[in-house]
Amino acid sequence: MTNPKRRLPLGLIAAGLIVTLATIGVVSGLWSKNLVIAGDVSTGDLNVDWTTASSNDEFGPDACTAFGSPDGPDPGTAPDCPAERKDVGSLSCTIDEVDQQILHFTITNGYPSYEADCEVHLTNTGSIPFLITGFAIDTSNSDPPLTNCAPFGAPSPSSLVILCDQLKIGFIDGVGQQIDPGNETASSVIVHVEQKAAQNHCTGTSFLIPPTGYVLVVPDCDPADNPNLVSYEFTIKECVAQWNEEATYEQCVLSPQHEGPVFAP
Repeated sequence: MTNPKRRLPLGLIAAGLIVTLATIGVVSGLWSKNLVIAGDVSTGDLNVDWTTASSNDEFGPDACTAFGSPDGPDPGTAPDCPAERKDVGSLSCTIDEVDQQILHFTITNGYPSYEADCEVHLTNTGSIPFLITGFAIDTSNSDPPLTNCAPFGAPSPSSLVILCDQLKIGFIDGVGQQIDPGNETASSVIVHVEQKAAQNHCTGTSFLIPPTGYVLVVPDCDPADNPNLVSYEFTIKECVAQWNEEATYEQCVLSPQHEGPVFAP
C-alpha cells in the first residue's frame, strides 16, 4: 500500500533552501542612490513704452488756404493760395513724465474742420517679442458726452476710426506687427473736429415776454469770458501679447496677466 504522505527527498529540500537564501541575500545586499535634477525656470518680461511723439496739425501756423473758392485747391496744398490765414488751433502730443505707457493728446482752441495728427512710436522694452493684437477707442468718460459714436469707413485690420457727432477719432497702423526686443514701430492718432462740436458750456433759460411774445434767453455764464470751454475726452487702448499666441484684442485684454484698465471695442 502506498503511503500518501510521501516525504520529499532530502536533496530537493536542500536545493530549495539554497535558492531561498540566495534571494534573501540579493535583497538585503542591494545598494542604491538617487540622482537629482534641480529645476529653475526664469520667465521673461513683456513690456512696451511710448518712446517718441510728434504732432502735426492739418494747416500749420503759416498755411494759406483757398476757402470760399469753388475751383481752388485743397486747403494748405497750394503755394500760391489767394488768401493767407493764421491757424489758431494747436496740438500737444506728449509722453507722460511718470508713466511712459500713457500718451497725452491735447487739442487747444479747436474749431470745426480742424484736424490734427500725432505720430507715435512704441518700443519693445521687455525681453520677449510681442504682437500688436488690436486697439479700442473709449468715449464713455467724456463730459460733455460724445454722441452717436460708431465705426466709420470700411473695416480694416490695421486701423480703427470712430465718428461721433463732435469728433472723428482714428488710430492708424500697427495691428499684427511683431516687435522684437529693442525694436519700435510707428502709429498715428488722428482727430478731426466736426461741425456739431460745441463752443462752450454756457446754457440758457428761455423766458416768454408778453404781450409781444418774444423769447428772452438768459445764459447761466458769460460766453465772452469763456469760463467753461467744452473739453471732449477719449481714450485709446492698444494691447500687445507674446508673439507665439494668436490672440484677438478681446482675448488680450481679458488675459489674467493683462496690466491696466480693460475695455473692448
